[in-house]
Amino acid sequence: MEFIQIASGKWPSIYNPQRINYFEQRQLNCGMFKDSFEIKEHPECVPFDSLWKLRFSTYPYRSSGEMGWSSKLYRPSEKQELFLYNNYNVRSIDENFFLDTNFWKLLSDVQDPVWIANYKSLR
Repeated sequence: MEFIQIASGKWPSIYNPQRINYFEQRQLNCGMFKDSFEIKEHPECVPFDSLWKLRFSTYPYRSSGEMGWSSKLYRPSEKQELFLYNNYNVRSIDENFFLDTNFWKLLSDVQDPVWIANYKSLR
């Protein structure tokens, strides 16, 4: 994923000319990781794998027993939507984006078990 390569400072970009590792700076489990078999670097970001859980109560794309954090089947409950608006300035998860510092804050928060339990408890 190009974003991971740029945000980790591995690729030169006008968006990150100093090649700062923003993931490391924010203590996120993201970046370029060496595969021990192929000895190649691959992009990986554990928090990205959890973002679908904000919106869905079960994994929406193929059969999987993995559960999401949303109180409703296909979208967050009204209290969860209000929480996302108050904390990340996202009025509708279907229409808005997590931007700027809110994006980085969200990536950090979805790794926190206390934050996850709080989000799931909003009905």
